[in-house]
Formats: sequence, structure tokens, C-alpha cells
Amino acid sequence: MISFSRNSILIDPEAETDRIVSELKRWVRQMKRGGAVLGVSGGVDSAVALTLAVRAFGPGRVIALMLPERDSDPLSELWRKKCVQSLV
Repeated sequence: MISFSRNSILIDPEAETDRIVSELKRWVRQMKRGGAVLGVSGGVDSAVALTLAVRAFGPGRVIALMLPERDSDPLSELWRKKCVQSLV
């Protein structure tokens, strides 16, 4: 079980990014797939997931589906489009 403390946030962002990208590659290879399909809402979570997927597989192996929520702020739609256009 993981325990959390004040020190839990003290990470090396570059090393953690590399670890996540490596794990994505391993998992997708294990599943005998060639990339990723992600739903992108315009929020921070989907932007991070999309960025990690593009780093792992390259833009040609990532499909981003723009999936706004009915109650999404119009600004989220702008961010979603910018994020997808810049990465894929």
C-alpha cells in the first residue's frame, strides 16, 4: 500500500515523466497494440494524458477524440482544440 506524506510531492518531474512513458510503452506492447486512443475534454487531466501518449508513441500513433461535456465552459473547447492541434 502507498503511504502519503508531505514528502510525497517531492518528485523529479523529468524522471517521473520518463517512468510513465516507459510504462505506457511496455503496457501497449504487452497488449499488442501500436498506440493510443484518448478522449480529450479540455481539462488538465486529458491534456497531460495526451502529452504523455504522444511522447510514448509519437503523434502518428495517437488518436485524440474531442469529447466535451454538455456543461463545459466554452474556454475548455478552445483549450481542447489547441492541445490536440499542437500535439497530434
